[in-house]
Amino acid sequence: MPSKFTFPQCAACAAEVEHERQMHELLQSTLRRSCNEKAPEDLHQALHHQFANTTSGPSIISEYRRTEISIEINEFGEIEQHEITIEHTQEIRFPDELA
Repeated sequence: MPSKFTFPQCAACAAEVEHERQMHELLQSTLRRSCNEKAPEDLHQALHHQFANTTSGPSIISEYRRTEISIEINEFGEIEQHEITIEHTQEIRFPDELA
């Protein structure tokens, strides 16, 4: 959340901002606790098999994908959902003489 705002002239506004901050923190902590999946063992074995049978020298391919979903209530009381997917692929190949 950005820096804290103060609304000295409006207690209702201050209460609403505090409620939104608490809901944001609750959502963040829930996502941190629940989004910690590990790759299945068969995927590890398949990757190991693929690397072991590489004929053109060793290489490393790493892929990363994450989806972030934010849910907000706008000033009209409507629920808005925003989804962002972040993807990154990196491939490292080693020359045959280093194998």
